[in-house]
Amino acid sequence: MTKPSCSFILDGSQKLVVVPNGNWGALSPDGRQVAYSASDNGIHIVDLASQTEKVLPGAGGFNLHWSPDGKQIAYVGMGDGVINSVFVITTDGTSARQISDLSYESVIGWSPDGKLYFVAPYTGGAAWKVYSYDFASGTLQERFTIENGTPKFLNPKLSPDGNWIAYRGRDNSSLYLVHPDGSDMHLVLDNVGAVGIEWSWSGWLGVSLRMTNSDESTIVLIKPDGCEAYLLPAVLHGDLEGLFTP
Repeated sequence: MTKPSCSFILDGSQKLVVVPNGNWGALSPDGRQVAYSASDNGIHIVDLASQTEKVLPGAGGFNLHWSPDGKQIAYVGMGDGVINSVFVITTDGTSARQISDLSYESVIGWSPDGKLYFVAPYTGGAAWKVYSYDFASGTLQERFTIENGTPKFLNPKLSPDGNWIAYRGRDNSSLYLVHPDGSDMHLVLDNVGAVGIEWSWSGWLGVSLRMTNSDESTIVLIKPDGCEAYLLPAVLHGDLEGLFTP
C-alpha cells in the first residue's frame, strides 16, 4: 500500500503533498529535495522548489537515507540470493552498489566520516547486530548487539554528528538512545507510542507519538545532549519520515 509523502512547517501549517503515491520519503540534508520509493519500484527525487522530478535508473527499495553531502542514498533492496539487504546509489544515477550480503536489514544512517551504519536480525530476530561499512577501505565491521529493541520495526536512526543511535524498544512504544560503540544505552521515552524517528541535520531528534487506535500522531522534538524537549501542536496522519530544522 502506498501513502502520500508530505511536507509541512513544524506548527502544522503549509502542508504540501509532494507526491500522492509515494513511500519512505526522505529529506535531503539541505531540505530542498525529497527522495521516495514509488509504485514502479524505483527511487524518485523531487525538487521541492521547482516540483521537478527525476528517477534513479534501475534502483528500487525502501528505508532511504541521504549521505551527508547529498550525493548518495543508502536503501534496502533485493540482491542476489538475499532479501532486504543494503545498497547505495549516487543521486546522479550511477548504478547501485550492494554493500552487504545479509538479509532483513535496516539502514541506521551515515556518520560524518562517511561510514554507513545498519542492523541485521540476530538469534532468530530476538536481537539486532549493528554493523558499519567503511567506503574508503571497503570493510564491514560488527559493532555491538541491541538486545532490548523491538523485533517488529526497530527504526534505528544515527544522529548527524555520529554520536547517538535512536531506536524503538521491545514494547514497540518506547525510545532508547545508545552510542555507536554500544555504550551508554538508556531509555529516553517510556511507553509513549514512539514510531517515526528522525534527526534533523542541526541535531534535533524528532519522534512520532502514535495515538491509541488511530493513524494520527503528534511529534516531540528532543535535544539529547541537553534537557530540551518540545511537543509540537501539529497532528499528523501517518508518521515522521524526515525532519529539517535550520
